[in-house]
Amino acid sequence: MYSGDSLNSSSSKPSITTFPNWRRLLPFIVLAGVFVFGLSFPISNFFIVRVKLPDQSGNAAFAPVSKILQSSCVDCHSATNDLVAYPFYAKFPIAKDTIARDMLEGQKEFVITKAQISGSELISNIDLAKIATVVEEGSMPPIRYKALHWDASLNREQRQAILNYIHSRNQQN
Repeated sequence: MYSGDSLNSSSSKPSITTFPNWRRLLPFIVLAGVFVFGLSFPISNFFIVRVKLPDQSGNAAFAPVSKILQSSCVDCHSATNDLVAYPFYAKFPIAKDTIARDMLEGQKEFVITKAQISGSELISNIDLAKIATVVEEGSMPPIRYKALHWDASLNREQRQAILNYIHSRNQQN
């Protein structure tokens, strides 16, 4: 039997309130939104404009080291804030305190100046020994920094360039 009235009834129209799975999907939608928001932090770091100091050392072994120091070290170990590339979230309450604490801790261990980064002044032998140690250990940059600065990790060639430069400096002394 066919009843035309039952096909035209308003109860057969789907709506968000009668869709049985919408409440089940809500946590996944929220989680996806949080995930995308969270990715905006490290992805935004690829677009930070850094001050680039040219190599003035005249030492071919130092030129790649200068670039590495500028891309992976100065944010926490710079003697001046004009070399630091602050991300857009640096003024957010939790991030601001974390960044300030990381910079303070980094500067307690090692501070690098503009003159040293450009090569117009030599990095001290003590600081070179510190750099060699953390490069060999793979402890710098720290994991917390690399989590948000995906391009800060040192690859094998970069680590070797740093160690080669330090070795060449040690041979000169």
